[in-house]
Amino acid sequence: MSEDSDKTEEPTEHKLQEARKKGQVLKSQDVVMFVGMVATFAVLFAYSKVMASKVAEFARDLYMGEVFRNAVNADNLLAFLASVFIKSLILFALVLMPIAIVAMLAGLIGNLAQIGFLFTFEPLSPKFSKINPVEGFKRIFSRKSVVELVKNALKIGVISYLVYLIIKGNEKLFIDFSRTWDFIPFLVEFRKIIEKMVWQVIGVFVLLAAFDYMIQRKFFMKDMRMSFKELKDEYKELEGDPHVKSKRRHMAQQLAMGGGIGRVQDATAVVTNPVHYAVALKYEHGKMQAPQVVAKGERYFAELIKTIAEKSDIPIVENVELAQLLYSKCKVGDYIPTELYQATAEVLAFVYKMKKKKKIIGR
Repeated sequence: MSEDSDKTEEPTEHKLQEARKKGQVLKSQDVVMFVGMVATFAVLFAYSKVMASKVAEFARDLYMGEVFRNAVNADNLLAFLASVFIKSLILFALVLMPIAIVAMLAGLIGNLAQIGFLFTFEPLSPKFSKINPVEGFKRIFSRKSVVELVKNALKIGVISYLVYLIIKGNEKLFIDFSRTWDFIPFLVEFRKIIEKMVWQVIGVFVLLAAFDYMIQRKFFMKDMRMSFKELKDEYKELEGDPHVKSKRRHMAQQLAMGGGIGRVQDATAVVTNPVHYAVALKYEHGKMQAPQVVAKGERYFAELIKTIAEKSDIPIVENVELAQLLYSKCKVGDYIPTELYQATAEVLAFVYKMKKKKKIIGR
């Protein structure tokens, strides 16, 4: 069995925090791109009249200004080119810099919204796997790479099709412009076309960004999966952490005060998952209408319930499916639902059988 196939358990909060320290976080680049695109388009449309005015002023100064006349009349080409260069830089600063700044800020916001503030050099550290040709070949032909390829092809295809439809639908406008070269009415209509296309592209990218986030989350959680051995090793490691012990004691006290763990000693049996969940059941034949959930816990509390059960000599039965169903369907104090009668009866029958054998052996 391969290493990946052994990793069937969902990652713990500790595993996710450790991965975050290494720069391994859930992030969709399409979400970042979408936020940046919306912000850029918003600035473009809000700033379009100012941009047009600045460009027109630049063109007017370039072809009608004193420097241009001097360049033509006095053949002072160097002064003319220097003036053009300086004015071009000013135009760039006035027109393009605000757009670039907004796009960068939007990209930063898109990243912060997904991963929060994170500063680490771990992703930049050299790793053999990054230069290993075998590992590189695996990455190129991995399922994730194939999904990225299909997704990018879909983006190009959809946007190209939108552009085609818009050009096709406004064919007469472009033909008339090619004949008359009348800029003003053409630019007015062309701006409307661009606005329409932008809204359609934004609509497409909303869907693509949402789809990509779900895909990236699926890949990330799969990469973060743990083996049963890793779960046990992590639990043993954290057992010695004084901060974890203190937090666990505090939470256990709160849970015990609410009756969540305090009634484990009254249980007939404990059903486990075996690491994720533990559900303590109580049943007295002839006195109770059905087995009752007297305690339940997840992960560390599951371990705590099992510890109490072991000390109280309460049987612990491993049944993955039943433990999950009992945990999700029942609250502490609830009687189990009818659809779980059969599975629970089998567990209790096994428990009574084991108790009977133990009594016989003890005689």
